[in-house]
Order: sequence, then C-alpha cells, then structure tokens
Amino acid sequence: MAPADHLKRLAKNLNRMTLPAIDDFSAVPDV
Repeated sequence: MAPADHLKRLAKNLNRMTLPAIDDFSAVPDV
C-alpha cells in the first residue's frame, strides 16, 4: 500500500469517528 493511500484511509477513519454522520452505520467500512 502506498503511503498516500494509507494517509487517506487514516483521515477517512478519523472523519468517520469524529464527524456526526447519520449514514455511517449503513456504509460499508473501508477495510
């Protein structure tokens, strides 16, 4: 995995945890 992809995924996970999004639970996790 490229470092940039890792950072993008990390940022996405942080956003998912911190931003109140109602549709998060219906979204498929990016594993």
